[in-house]
Amino acid sequence: MKKKSATSLKKIIILDIIFLVFLSGIIFGGTFYYFKRHSTVSANNDPSEDNGCASSINLLRIKENGLTRPLLLSDVLEEAASFSPLKDQLDTKLLEWEQAGKIQTASVYLRDLNNGRWMSINGEQAFKPGSLMKVPIMIYYLKVEQEHPGALNKVVVYKKPAVEVPIQTYAGDSIRVGKNYRIVDLLAYMIEQSDNNATILLSTYLDHEIFDKIFTDLDIIPDEKDDFNYTITAKQYGKFFRILFNSSYLDEPLSEFGLELLANCKFDKGIIKGVPDGTKVPRKFGEQKVDNYMEFCESGIIYKNDNPYLLVIMTRGNNTEELTNFVAELSGIIYNGFDQIAQKQ
Repeated sequence: MKKKSATSLKKIIILDIIFLVFLSGIIFGGTFYYFKRHSTVSANNDPSEDNGCASSINLLRIKENGLTRPLLLSDVLEEAASFSPLKDQLDTKLLEWEQAGKIQTASVYLRDLNNGRWMSINGEQAFKPGSLMKVPIMIYYLKVEQEHPGALNKVVVYKKPAVEVPIQTYAGDSIRVGKNYRIVDLLAYMIEQSDNNATILLSTYLDHEIFDKIFTDLDIIPDEKDDFNYTITAKQYGKFFRILFNSSYLDEPLSEFGLELLANCKFDKGIIKGVPDGTKVPRKFGEQKVDNYMEFCESGIIYKNDNPYLLVIMTRGNNTEELTNFVAELSGIIYNGFDQIAQKQ
């Protein structure tokens, strides 16, 4: 009996050991699977892409003589991976238009204005901005108004310009020689109608040192007077629209006024043609002939529901009409796909 009990006890002990080993395996395996699964999820959630904690951020501040350093812009240095499917689609469309001979090249800069994530195509390419430079001229005069209230009501007379007025493919109403105009009215002609005559008149009253400071504050090389070879990239140019949207360079009422002028732009091709009727789009286009080809560029803020975004497209080709059609097609692709991208971020 004692021998049988000892044998039974030995079997029980062996079974207990086996059970404990089995149980430990389950616990260890489950723990390993839990941490492996969660570490995989963390690895896929690149902080610079999905949760807004960018690994590299550049802060652009105004450098004044005082103690404060007002923040103008902040930039995540890396492109957002969530834009990749849309970027591939735009790349394919760009290649299609290039192979068809409708355009020579193009650059695209797209930025989500809610969170700062962005993407760029051919971002290193610089283009001649043409009438896009009317926006910093507007910002200059709004800045003067901010520092000297009432400046926009100053009245000036338009005399026949001594310089040749550039010819535009797309031109609206223009000011008349011999008539008096308030500065604020000239701004409306310059922005809403893209009037070169109003631009020339406003340019004659610019303090170029102050005007250049707008560029240097934004870390952009200034547009020198009468420099028709001046170039700028899409990402650089987008800064002018960003400081208006953020109201970080001008106070809010003047920033709002500037954006309203841009939203009243009469140009009905390009970006605006790619979005539904009634969409609010402060925008400005520019065109310039370069040797035997044309460059057409456009920048705009598209207010799509609660997901406003900045779009700058710069193009080069032989036919301005084809270039505006290309911009319109890209604008439509981005508009249709942007909500889905914004929801993922």
